[in-house]
Amino acid sequence: MKRRALLGTLASLALAGCTSSGPGERVTETTRTTTPPTTDATTTEPSATPPEIRDLGVPVDDADCPFDGDGVERVVCYPEQTDVPLSLTPDSDELDLPTDQTTFALENDTEHAFSLNFYDWGLHKRVDGRWYYITPQEIPEPLHTLPAGETHEWTFAVDDSDEPSSGPASESAIDVVGLGGGAYAFETSGWFDSGDHEHRVGLGARFRVKGAPLELTAPEGLSGARDGDSVVVTRDGEDAEPTEAFVVARVGEAGVPFEKQIHQHVAEQLVRPEPGRSRPLLRDALAFFEDGVETVRLEEAGEFDPPFPRDERYYFEYRGAIYEAAVESVE
Repeated sequence: MKRRALLGTLASLALAGCTSSGPGERVTETTRTTTPPTTDATTTEPSATPPEIRDLGVPVDDADCPFDGDGVERVVCYPEQTDVPLSLTPDSDELDLPTDQTTFALENDTEHAFSLNFYDWGLHKRVDGRWYYITPQEIPEPLHTLPAGETHEWTFAVDDSDEPSSGPASESAIDVVGLGGGAYAFETSGWFDSGDHEHRVGLGARFRVKGAPLELTAPEGLSGARDGDSVVVTRDGEDAEPTEAFVVARVGEAGVPFEKQIHQHVAEQLVRPEPGRSRPLLRDALAFFEDGVETVRLEEAGEFDPPFPRDERYYFEYRGAIYEAAVESVE
């Protein structure tokens, strides 16, 4: 992986690949879409912000919390920064699978109103020193105000008994499925009434989910037939002849054209369908890889809707292996 760094965005996938300096390199490979804001923010010179709130927390590059929003300059990150007048803290920073919950409280103990979008929070997971953006994928964009002296709370429940979806974010009651054990961070950001939206304060809280790693499993209705190092997957009960195949093959770094980007994914991203798509195709294929399998073909009647342009090949890394994905006609 030395000859390629995850640097850019594959625009047609709307997959934001981001890195940042600091304790954990940040990688986001999950789509996050927004709807137009309903309120315009007032822009004020940042110098008008009083020093006691302008200098809250630490510079974003020094924080051990990830942030998805543009313009975040200062960060208050739990558990390092707790004795500050604006903070985001969980009532418990350890959750147990399969079901548990906590509450994240955003407390504004300053003398200034704080503007933000209560829907615009983010959940990230840290794997091997990198932060990966997990959810939500769809975010409404109203503008909210947290007055001085008030608190906003998000209840955050984990439940691994259901299938993940790509539905819109909630402003207060969050239910997340499809998480494995590991280190996570919850974050949001905003600005004070004496500042502006281009100079934001980030609020983050790290926490741990205790439990087994998330494994990719095949959904009901798909069956695989192995032939040597290949598996052909078909939909149960489908009588029509297949017309297309979604093909995922192990290729290694040597099998990737030099100009192509290798995207990195974790299981918590792969189980979630992209916005506007009904199923996570990469998960459906990867679930049939086992020892000795080099290629998996999902064959169905009809057209696939892959999370990349249909006429291109997509290269990605998952758990140390590099794969190529493509849509092919079945003849």
